[in-house]
Amino acid sequence: MPKTTPPQKPAEHINTCHAHSAGSSALYSLGTIGALVYYLPGASGVGDFFFRLGKAIVWPALVMYHLLTLWKL
Repeated sequence: MPKTTPPQKPAEHINTCHAHSAGSSALYSLGTIGALVYYLPGASGVGDFFFRLGKAIVWPALVMYHLLTLWKL
């Protein structure tokens, strides 16, 4: 029985869905760094430090979620 290869997608449809993912990652990273700079200096203990660290990581994601919901994307 000869082996058959699966049908190939047309060249114009390959890797088009990930074309702009690097820009959003950079924007999210800048938001996270900015949130870290804003939240961490006020930490007064280990527990407060970890709470503020989590807040700094989650905050940019919440902002992006609400913006995308507002823009209906």
